[in-house]
Amino acid sequence: MTLSSAELLRRKAFQSSFLRRLGGTQPLRELFDHLPDVAFSLKDASSRVVCANRAVLDKFGMANELEIVGTTDRDRYPARMAEVFIRGDREVVETGRPRIDRLEVWYNAQGALDWCVVTKRPVRDGRGRVVGVMMLMRPWRGSPRQLLPGSGIGRVVRSIRRSPGEHHRVPSLARQAGLSSRQLQRRFLEHFGVGVKEFVMRARLQSAAEALQSGTASIAEVALESGFYDQSSFTRHFRKRIGMTPAGFRRRHVKG
Repeated sequence: MTLSSAELLRRKAFQSSFLRRLGGTQPLRELFDHLPDVAFSLKDASSRVVCANRAVLDKFGMANELEIVGTTDRDRYPARMAEVFIRGDREVVETGRPRIDRLEVWYNAQGALDWCVVTKRPVRDGRGRVVGVMMLMRPWRGSPRQLLPGSGIGRVVRSIRRSPGEHHRVPSLARQAGLSSRQLQRRFLEHFGVGVKEFVMRARLQSAAEALQSGTASIAEVALESGFYDQSSFTRHFRKRIGMTPAGFRRRHVKG
């Protein structure tokens, strides 16, 4: 990506102006450049990137931070997916409340969908007004920090992740966790920010995305293997959450 001198100056001015309102963030930015697998970015109240660490730049193949400064998720993600991310930013700005350790599906550095744990916190100026959002994102290794490996929730998560294509029913999963259906639903909302059914849906879509990218099975076969009743249902859910059809995703991510 080649930027004109005028555009470089405009982005630099935007970045400097915002950081002056915060009193500077250089030490913080340097710290996040040395944390493995942690993506850090700072946005203003309009979801424009002010700064980002090396992990973010590497993810998008950028050599210079100014390539991302002043842009939004709309410049990098499918439209529907970008709107979901920006809506999360807006919620933090408008309420002033953080979103802690939410499980979300993002594109990884290889261009495939993957699970990530995302935290968004409000950023305030010297007068206490919310002027932006700070985001931390790290890969999900199978169980967030809060979940004990042997806990009932951990068993349910592993069961869903191991076989997302099965028809996981909430009462059955609740019995597996030693909880009532209502308790299980509440725990999932607390830990992941989504309910049980949505968690299962995201697990199916992530599994399907991997199959679309790496395999030769037809889209109808991928749909059935991933737990969908038919290709039409699969396409509808995939497009709603990923922002493109399964066929479009395969064309975009399969080389040759």
